[in-house]
Amino acid sequence: MNEDATLRIARGNKGTLFVLAKDLPVEDLKGQLMAAIEQQDETKILSMVALMEQSNPTPRPAKSRLVSGTWRLLWSQQAEDASPLQKWGSSQSRNYQVIDAKAGTLENVVDLGLTKVRAQATCKALSDVRTDVAISGAGLVTGPVRVPLGVQGTGYVDWLYLDEGLRITRGSKGSLFVHVKDDVKL
Repeated sequence: MNEDATLRIARGNKGTLFVLAKDLPVEDLKGQLMAAIEQQDETKILSMVALMEQSNPTPRPAKSRLVSGTWRLLWSQQAEDASPLQKWGSSQSRNYQVIDAKAGTLENVVDLGLTKVRAQATCKALSDVRTDVAISGAGLVTGPVRVPLGVQGTGYVDWLYLDEGLRITRGSKGSLFVHVKDDVKL
């Protein structure tokens, strides 16, 4: 059993392994996830993510209207083979993703103050839970000056959890992301 008694692993008398999750209201799970992120408790974060995935209130998240908007990155666990730009950008304190699902566009923005790193992409729901992403370019932007970075690539994100204010996704290389809705203008 984990320390907050939300998850228990047991073995039956014939060797069958059971994973039992306590049925908690989603708001309780969200609160525990936020506390774990604040405490930087990766084990508890991963536990809460697993429980929240099972409690996703949005049945077709990749095709939901809730996808669109400005999302601020709260926490990520980067895959070993994630790009160096992704690893660096996700560790910055002001990292956003702006999605317009209707237009099929997505922009990652790392706000460094006077300078921003911006990556543009197209996005399209491939299934109820998966969105295809094709990065078409990136650059360093300071005022009117833009320096191209020559970044391109393709991948996808799987939507593990989505509601009005929180989303949890896993990228095609295995990176895990927790974002919250934000009304910041970029």
